[in-house]
Amino acid sequence: MESTIVKKKRTMRRRKPKSLFNNLPIILQTEIFRKLYMKEKSNAMCVSHSWRNLILTTTLPTKNPLDPLTEAVISPSPYMDIEQLFNWCSLVMGCRIGPKNLIDTCNGLLLFCHKDGQADNIVHGVYHYYVMNPVTKQCVAVPKPVPKPVGQTSGGYSYAALAYDNEESWFFKIVRFQGHRHINIFSSMTGIWTTLTIYFPEYINDSFWVKKSVYLKCSIYRLSSSGHLLRIKVDPQENVSKQTEVIELHPNCLFDDSHRKISLRDGKIFLVLSRV
Repeated sequence: MESTIVKKKRTMRRRKPKSLFNNLPIILQTEIFRKLYMKEKSNAMCVSHSWRNLILTTTLPTKNPLDPLTEAVISPSPYMDIEQLFNWCSLVMGCRIGPKNLIDTCNGLLLFCHKDGQADNIVHGVYHYYVMNPVTKQCVAVPKPVPKPVGQTSGGYSYAALAYDNEESWFFKIVRFQGHRHINIFSSMTGIWTTLTIYFPEYINDSFWVKKSVYLKCSIYRLSSSGHLLRIKVDPQENVSKQTEVIELHPNCLFDDSHRKISLRDGKIFLVLSRV
C-alpha cells in the first residue's frame, strides 16, 4: 500500500508593525498628548483604551480657568475639582463645554446637551443629550427625540431632567418637557424614547414653571408660580389622573416679589425663597 506525504507550504504571517510610540516612556507620551488640541485628543482617545486612560488621567489642565460656576450647583467627583471636571467632560464629548452647558445633575450623574460632540457614533451637528458619570468615567450619548410633526427641527434649547437613584435601579431616565402638556422619557434600560401626556388644571398650564426640578422616589418635582409644587411620575400609569399631582404650598411661601428655588437634601424637598 503506497503512502503519500503531503507537504504544507509555509505561509508567512503578517506581523503587526511595532508601535514606537508605545515604547516611549510614559512621561514622553504624556508630553506629546499635552501638545494636542482638544479635537486631536478626542480622536486619539479612540485609538486604544491605554491611550484613552492616559489622556484622561494625565493631560487635564489645572491652570486654565473656565467660566465661574454661577448657575449650576453640583457635587463633583471626590477625585476632581470643578475645573478638572468640566475639562474631563470636554475631552470625552470632544467639544468645549463649561458650567453654562450643564442642564441637570442627579445623584452623581451629569446631563449636558450639545450638537458639536465628536464621540464615537455621533453625527456632528445633531443635538444629543450626554449623561456622564465622573466616578466610573462613563458617558452615554442620546439623540434628542424627533418632535412632532415628523421632520421638524429640534432646537438647541430643551430643558430636561435626570431621574436616577442607584437604590431604585442601575438605569437612568431623561425627562424632556414639551411645554406643559407632554413629556418625553428616555430609559437607558430600553434605549428608546416614549411620550406621555400630562394633565394639569388650566391655571397650572397658564402659570410659569421654575426650570429647576428635583427627582425623588420615581417622580419629578417642579415649582409653579401659581403657588403649587407639581409632581410628575416618570413611569406610565394606567390611571392618567395619578400621573400628576398638584401640591398646594403654604400661604407664607406666596410672595409676589420672591424668587423660588427647589432643592433636595437627605431625601427631603426644600423650598428656598429669596426676596428681591
